[in-house]
Amino acid sequence: MLKFIPATAAVALAVVLAVASTGGAQGQGNTAQDRTIVLYEKEETTSFRFVDAKPFTRFTSNGPRRISPGDALVLGIPLFTDAALSQGAGRQRVHCVATNGSRRFTRVTYLCDGAYSFRDGTLLVSGVFKAKEGAQVIKIAVVGGTDAYEGARGSVTINDPAQGNSTQTIHLLAQ
Repeated sequence: MLKFIPATAAVALAVVLAVASTGGAQGQGNTAQDRTIVLYEKEETTSFRFVDAKPFTRFTSNGPRRISPGDALVLGIPLFTDAALSQGAGRQRVHCVATNGSRRFTRVTYLCDGAYSFRDGTLLVSGVFKAKEGAQVIKIAVVGGTDAYEGARGSVTINDPAQGNSTQTIHLLAQ
């Protein structure tokens, strides 16, 4: 991963989860009640790509020299149901597009869309992301889903420590 991307971006934008007892993330409750799902990610297994849109920039050992509107971050994040990272839950895919330009990563605002893929369906999320130095909390909206998550709505809170693996908590509202 490029040095200029804080763990937050790798999480991020980290952004969603859930699955029933058929093999996905484990949550509490049922379809008649609110449901909370807690997932964990292992930073070292996250795939990350920076997509440079025109005007193109030069890359340094710390990443792109300048980020311009339209540049994108693309992430693939394996998710786990336990803090020991031994029980797979699914995969999160995130695409974030820069809405402004800057030479500093922490001054760029991204519009992000993501999908959590589980055995019993897909959960979709959307939100705004702006990186900070050190630990941060990212909050995004659950905007829908398929199969077991059809009509899903709620929010995701991503606790991204300055060092280490992030925790994602999905709160789904009763339908």
